[in-house]
Amino acid sequence: MSNSTSPSNSPANAAAGASFICRRVRTAEVVPALRLILGCDGQPAEESQALELMKHTAQRGINLGDIWISERDGSVFWAALPVVSPGRTVLYFGTSALLLGRDPTAMHQGIEAVSAHYATINVELAQVLLDPRDAPTIAVYEQHRFRWMAELLYLQRSVRKTPMPAPLPGEFKLVGYSPETHSGFAAAILASYEKSLDCPALNGMRGIEDVILGHKSAGTFDPNDWFLLLHGNLPVAVLLLAVTHQRDGMELVYLGLSPAVRGYGLGNYLMQVAEARVCAKKLDKLSLAVDATNEPALKLYYRHGMKQVTSKVAMMRTLRGSAECKVQSAE
Repeated sequence: MSNSTSPSNSPANAAAGASFICRRVRTAEVVPALRLILGCDGQPAEESQALELMKHTAQRGINLGDIWISERDGSVFWAALPVVSPGRTVLYFGTSALLLGRDPTAMHQGIEAVSAHYATINVELAQVLLDPRDAPTIAVYEQHRFRWMAELLYLQRSVRKTPMPAPLPGEFKLVGYSPETHSGFAAAILASYEKSLDCPALNGMRGIEDVILGHKSAGTFDPNDWFLLLHGNLPVAVLLLAVTHQRDGMELVYLGLSPAVRGYGLGNYLMQVAEARVCAKKLDKLSLAVDATNEPALKLYYRHGMKQVTSKVAMMRTLRGSAECKVQSAE
């Protein structure tokens, strides 16, 4: 099997406008497909990088047999690894358009085939996270009805010994997650969306139960790492944490306050709770993703020593009503 090594001699250029077979990957095609998925700057990744990713996905229980490819005459032109999350969402990790030369036909056909497949198995939303500098790939996904949700800034900081948070005022109480408090978490999350600057385009795209399932799938869920802030009996804020899949730190999955309690320093308090939890877990890193336009949140996170490490463009498409595409099943 051949694979592209540069845009100038890629099979895509030789087969411009051709029709491709879009199907699940076969065992012998996994490494070449991963090299395309991991490729950057118009070049496929080294085989060693593909083998390293295989180890990582095995640890996380991700099935590489779920990779989809667009191929023609035995050559793989495009590949994507779809990862389904609870909450009926699938995240595509796919080949950059920069590896396809001037003709992205294989990518167009592949995206539609994958989307049509997942639309049939009760997945409602497809998402991609793209390099903000990769304009050709962003443009292709836009042609397939993926909407720009936000530019996400990924922040991180080391957490050493940190003091415990100051006591809350008497009318506030912090409680953990349990079946009894589940509805309170749901209510507080929904309330936090009102006038929120954090990915506002996402509001209303999923039901709250799917949202909660999605948050639970981020990292390793432990009910002791989820916190609900009550004002009297009213749910007013949430802090959702998770140990990362690599177990090298904790992720701040979501921090949200209802409008009624914003501006009173409760965000600072919840950040202190997060830092204390990292230390209690004997970990030393806290990470999160935040909408680049959410200035109040950025001020809070920067005040707590968070620093940007990278950024991604988040795009999303509803799969309801996706057009059917003829696909060939993997053998």
